[in-house]
Amino acid sequence: MPEALTDFINKNLRLIKKISIEAIKEQVDKESYDLVHNIANNCPVRYGNLKRSITFTRKTGNKDRYGWVVDFEGYDHKGRPFSVIARSLNAGTKSGPVIIAPRKFIRKAVRKLKGMDDRIFKLYLKKMDQLPKP
Repeated sequence: MPEALTDFINKNLRLIKKISIEAIKEQVDKESYDLVHNIANNCPVRYGNLKRSITFTRKTGNKDRYGWVVDFEGYDHKGRPFSVIARSLNAGTKSGPVIIAPRKFIRKAVRKLKGMDDRIFKLYLKKMDQLPKP
């Protein structure tokens, strides 16, 4: 293969890789931020402690993966984990001393993530269109 063709392919592949990664990170950041706000805005509030327990931290550890961890951290005044309380309110309970109707506030927020890959692809195409033409 001629050297000029090899250089052209290598240069463009690096650029495509860079733009792809940028598009993925930007869209994941935006939608993760929106997810947290949707959960917080629809979280059942009695005292506000559950809503205040929502954490949003960058996922680290594996350099080949990118994402965020959304969780409910801490415990209520009776020592119950907020994550268990949030899941119980989200799904509801059908037995026990208190029956709770499902609120589905987490499920509804997560459902809005559907189609994210299409939105990432649109952002990628937009970034590619903004490149200077040769």
